[in-house]
Amino acid sequence: MWLLTLQFCIQNQRHPSSAEEDAKNKPWRPISSGRITPSTATDLLTVVFLVTSLISYSLGVFPHYAVFTYLAVYHNDFGGSDAHGVIRNALNAAGFVCFFSGALKVVIGAGNPLSPMVHQWIGFFALALLTTIHAQDFRDVEGDELRERSTITTLVGESSARWILSVMTVFWSLFLPRWIGVEFCGGTIVAGSGCSVALMTVKGLGQRNAWLDSVMYRAYNVWLLGLCLLPLGLLT
Repeated sequence: MWLLTLQFCIQNQRHPSSAEEDAKNKPWRPISSGRITPSTATDLLTVVFLVTSLISYSLGVFPHYAVFTYLAVYHNDFGGSDAHGVIRNALNAAGFVCFFSGALKVVIGAGNPLSPMVHQWIGFFALALLTTIHAQDFRDVEGDELRERSTITTLVGESSARWILSVMTVFWSLFLPRWIGVEFCGGTIVAGSGCSVALMTVKGLGQRNAWLDSVMYRAYNVWLLGLCLLPLGLLT
Protein backbone atom coordinates (compact mmCIF):
# COMPACT_ATOMS: atom_id res chain seq x y z
CA MET A 1 0.00 0.00 0.00
CA TRP A 2 2.92 2.33 0.68
CA LEU A 3 4.24 1.75 -2.84
CA LEU A 4 0.79 2.43 -4.31
CA THR A 5 0.62 5.67 -2.34
CA LEU A 6 4.09 6.62 -3.58
CA GLN A 7 3.04 5.83 -7.15
CA PHE A 8 -0.04 8.03 -6.86
CA CYS A 9 1.86 10.90 -5.25
CA ILE A 10 4.50 10.96 -7.99
CA GLN A 11 1.82 10.87 -10.68
CA ASN A 12 -0.08 13.63 -8.90
CA GLN A 13 2.86 16.01 -8.42
CA ARG A 14 5.10 15.65 -11.47
CA HIS A 15 3.21 17.83 -13.98
CA PRO A 16 4.04 21.56 -14.38
CA SER A 17 0.50 22.62 -13.45
CA SER A 18 0.69 20.52 -10.28
CA ALA A 19 4.06 22.01 -9.34
CA GLU A 20 2.63 25.51 -9.86
CA GLU A 21 -0.32 24.73 -7.60
CA ASP A 22 1.91 23.12 -4.96
CA ALA A 23 4.16 26.18 -4.93
CA LYS A 24 1.15 28.07 -3.55
CA ASN A 25 -0.55 25.43 -1.39
CA LYS A 26 2.16 22.92 -0.46
CA PRO A 27 5.62 24.46 -1.07
CA TRP A 28 7.29 21.73 1.03
CA ARG A 29 6.61 19.02 -1.55
CA PRO A 30 9.73 17.63 -3.28
CA ILE A 31 9.17 19.03 -6.79
CA SER A 32 7.77 22.43 -5.83
CA SER A 33 10.63 22.90 -3.31
CA GLY A 34 13.24 21.99 -5.93
CA ARG A 35 14.54 18.88 -4.15
CA ILE A 36 13.74 16.72 -7.20
CA THR A 37 13.12 17.54 -10.85
CA PRO A 38 10.04 16.43 -12.82
CA SER A 39 12.32 14.35 -15.06
CA THR A 40 13.79 12.50 -12.09
CA ALA A 41 10.30 11.99 -10.69
CA THR A 42 9.23 10.40 -13.98
CA ASP A 43 12.23 8.03 -13.88
CA LEU A 44 11.35 7.10 -10.30
CA LEU A 45 7.74 6.53 -11.32
CA THR A 46 8.85 4.02 -13.96
CA VAL A 47 10.73 2.03 -11.33
CA VAL A 48 7.78 2.18 -8.93
CA PHE A 49 5.42 0.97 -11.68
CA LEU A 50 7.64 -2.06 -12.28
CA VAL A 51 8.07 -2.93 -8.60
CA THR A 52 4.40 -2.53 -7.67
CA SER A 53 3.33 -4.59 -10.70
CA LEU A 54 5.58 -7.48 -9.71
CA ILE A 55 4.58 -7.37 -6.04
CA SER A 56 0.87 -7.15 -6.87
CA TYR A 57 1.14 -10.11 -9.22
CA SER A 58 3.02 -12.19 -6.64
CA LEU A 59 0.35 -11.44 -3.99
CA GLY A 60 -2.52 -12.32 -6.33
CA VAL A 61 -4.00 -8.82 -6.42
CA PHE A 62 -2.84 -7.65 -9.83
CA PRO A 63 -6.44 -6.90 -10.99
CA HIS A 64 -6.84 -4.52 -8.04
CA TYR A 65 -3.54 -2.88 -8.94
CA ALA A 66 -4.51 -2.58 -12.61
CA VAL A 67 -7.80 -0.86 -11.74
CA PHE A 68 -6.05 1.45 -9.26
CA THR A 69 -3.43 2.41 -11.86
CA TYR A 70 -6.10 3.10 -14.48
CA LEU A 71 -7.95 5.35 -12.04
CA ALA A 72 -4.72 7.10 -11.03
CA VAL A 73 -3.71 7.76 -14.64
CA TYR A 74 -7.14 9.18 -15.47
CA HIS A 75 -7.14 11.24 -12.27
CA ASN A 76 -3.65 12.70 -12.68
CA ASP A 77 -2.76 12.56 -16.38
CA PHE A 78 -6.07 13.05 -18.19
CA GLY A 79 -7.78 15.69 -16.07
CA GLY A 80 -10.10 13.41 -14.14
CA SER A 81 -9.50 15.32 -10.92
CA ASP A 82 -10.34 18.66 -12.57
CA ALA A 83 -13.32 17.76 -14.75
CA HIS A 84 -16.17 17.63 -12.24
CA GLY A 85 -16.49 17.57 -8.47
CA VAL A 86 -18.59 14.40 -8.41
CA ILE A 87 -16.17 12.60 -10.76
CA ARG A 88 -13.29 13.72 -8.56
CA ASN A 89 -14.97 12.31 -5.45
CA ALA A 90 -15.87 9.08 -7.27
CA LEU A 91 -12.29 8.55 -8.44
CA ASN A 92 -10.97 9.08 -4.92
CA ALA A 93 -13.57 6.72 -3.47
CA ALA A 94 -12.80 4.04 -6.08
CA GLY A 95 -9.08 4.34 -5.38
CA PHE A 96 -9.64 3.78 -1.67
CA VAL A 97 -11.82 0.77 -2.47
CA CYS A 98 -8.91 -0.72 -4.44
CA PHE A 99 -6.69 -0.20 -1.39
CA PHE A 100 -9.24 -1.72 0.96
CA SER A 101 -10.35 -4.71 -1.13
CA GLY A 102 -6.80 -5.50 -2.23
CA ALA A 103 -5.54 -5.52 1.35
CA LEU A 104 -8.43 -7.77 2.40
CA LYS A 105 -7.62 -10.15 -0.44
CA VAL A 106 -4.01 -10.39 0.71
CA VAL A 107 -5.09 -11.07 4.30
CA ILE A 108 -7.59 -13.84 3.51
CA GLY A 109 -5.56 -15.34 0.67
CA ALA A 110 -5.85 -14.84 -3.08
CA GLY A 111 -7.70 -18.14 -3.53
CA ASN A 112 -10.46 -17.30 -1.06
CA PRO A 113 -13.45 -15.26 -2.29
CA LEU A 114 -14.77 -12.26 -0.37
CA SER A 115 -18.07 -12.98 1.38
CA PRO A 116 -21.33 -11.17 0.44
CA MET A 117 -21.17 -9.22 3.71
CA VAL A 118 -17.65 -8.04 2.88
CA HIS A 119 -18.86 -6.85 -0.53
CA GLN A 120 -21.69 -4.96 1.18
CA TRP A 121 -19.24 -3.43 3.63
CA ILE A 122 -16.95 -2.31 0.81
CA GLY A 123 -19.98 -0.79 -0.95
CA PHE A 124 -20.99 1.17 2.15
CA PHE A 125 -17.39 2.25 2.67
CA ALA A 126 -17.26 3.51 -0.92
CA LEU A 127 -20.47 5.51 -0.40
CA ALA A 128 -19.05 7.00 2.79
CA LEU A 129 -15.98 8.11 0.87
CA LEU A 130 -17.99 9.40 -2.07
CA THR A 131 -20.05 11.67 0.18
CA THR A 132 -17.24 12.90 2.44
CA ILE A 133 -13.90 12.77 0.61
CA HIS A 134 -14.20 16.46 -0.32
CA ALA A 135 -12.92 17.06 3.22
CA GLN A 136 -9.53 17.27 1.48
CA ASP A 137 -10.59 20.21 -0.70
CA PHE A 138 -11.21 22.97 1.86
CA ARG A 139 -7.51 23.45 2.65
CA ASP A 140 -6.71 23.72 -1.08
CA VAL A 141 -9.40 26.17 -2.23
CA GLU A 142 -6.92 28.79 -3.48
CA GLY A 143 -4.96 26.24 -5.50
CA ASP A 144 -8.16 24.78 -6.94
CA GLU A 145 -9.25 28.25 -8.02
CA LEU A 146 -5.83 28.81 -9.59
CA ARG A 147 -6.27 25.68 -11.75
CA GLU A 148 -10.00 26.31 -12.27
CA ARG A 149 -10.59 22.82 -10.88
CA SER A 150 -14.16 21.65 -10.38
CA THR A 151 -14.71 20.32 -6.85
CA ILE A 152 -17.75 19.86 -4.64
CA THR A 153 -16.91 23.20 -3.01
CA THR A 154 -16.96 25.03 -6.35
CA LEU A 155 -20.08 23.18 -7.52
CA VAL A 156 -22.34 23.85 -4.54
CA GLY A 157 -20.43 26.55 -2.68
CA GLU A 158 -18.20 26.26 0.37
CA SER A 159 -21.00 26.60 2.92
CA SER A 160 -23.16 23.89 1.34
CA ALA A 161 -20.14 21.62 0.91
CA ARG A 162 -19.31 22.02 4.60
CA TRP A 163 -22.86 21.12 5.65
CA ILE A 164 -22.83 18.07 3.36
CA LEU A 165 -19.56 16.89 4.90
CA SER A 166 -20.75 17.49 8.46
CA VAL A 167 -24.09 15.75 8.05
CA MET A 168 -22.74 12.77 6.10
CA THR A 169 -19.82 12.24 8.48
CA VAL A 170 -22.19 12.06 11.44
CA PHE A 171 -24.58 9.80 9.49
CA TRP A 172 -21.92 7.26 8.54
CA SER A 173 -20.43 7.42 12.04
CA LEU A 174 -23.75 6.28 13.46
CA PHE A 175 -24.94 3.97 10.68
CA LEU A 176 -21.85 1.87 9.90
CA PRO A 177 -21.08 0.67 13.45
CA ARG A 178 -24.75 -0.22 13.91
CA TRP A 179 -24.92 -2.03 10.55
CA ILE A 180 -21.82 -4.10 11.20
CA GLY A 181 -22.90 -4.82 14.77
CA VAL A 182 -19.79 -3.78 16.72
CA GLU A 183 -19.85 -3.26 20.46
CA PHE A 184 -20.80 0.13 21.89
CA CYS A 185 -17.20 1.13 22.64
CA GLY A 186 -16.02 0.66 19.05
CA GLY A 187 -18.98 2.59 17.70
CA THR A 188 -18.35 5.40 20.16
CA ILE A 189 -14.77 5.81 18.97
CA VAL A 190 -15.87 6.22 15.35
CA ALA A 191 -18.78 8.47 16.30
CA GLY A 192 -16.50 10.63 18.44
CA SER A 193 -13.92 11.16 15.70
CA GLY A 194 -16.68 11.76 13.15
CA CYS A 195 -18.31 14.38 15.34
CA SER A 196 -14.97 16.16 15.77
CA VAL A 197 -14.67 16.36 11.98
CA ALA A 198 -18.22 17.69 11.74
CA LEU A 199 -17.66 20.33 14.43
CA MET A 200 -14.42 21.62 12.90
CA THR A 201 -16.05 21.70 9.47
CA VAL A 202 -18.98 23.76 10.75
CA LYS A 203 -16.60 26.02 12.67
CA GLY A 204 -14.98 26.92 9.34
CA LEU A 205 -18.24 28.31 7.90
CA GLY A 206 -17.82 31.78 6.48
CA GLN A 207 -14.04 31.80 6.69
CA ARG A 208 -10.98 30.40 4.97
CA ASN A 209 -8.86 29.08 7.80
CA ALA A 210 -6.26 26.85 6.16
CA TRP A 211 -4.87 25.75 9.53
CA LEU A 212 -8.28 24.68 10.84
CA ASP A 213 -9.10 22.87 7.60
CA SER A 214 -5.75 21.06 7.70
CA VAL A 215 -6.42 19.89 11.27
CA MET A 216 -9.92 18.84 10.24
CA TYR A 217 -8.51 16.80 7.35
CA ARG A 218 -6.10 15.02 9.69
CA ALA A 219 -9.04 14.20 11.96
CA TYR A 220 -10.94 12.99 8.89
CA ASN A 221 -8.17 10.52 8.12
CA VAL A 222 -8.30 9.26 11.71
CA TRP A 223 -12.05 8.78 11.18
CA LEU A 224 -11.39 6.80 7.98
CA LEU A 225 -8.94 4.62 9.86
CA GLY A 226 -11.62 4.01 12.48
CA LEU A 227 -14.05 2.92 9.76
CA CYS A 228 -11.46 0.55 8.32
CA LEU A 229 -11.01 -1.06 11.73
CA LEU A 230 -14.73 -1.58 12.38
CA PRO A 231 -14.83 -5.08 10.80
CA LEU A 232 -12.33 -6.23 13.44
CA GLY A 233 -15.18 -5.92 15.93
CA LEU A 234 -16.71 -9.00 14.34
CA LEU A 235 -13.71 -11.04 15.46
CA THR A 236 -14.12 -10.25 19.17
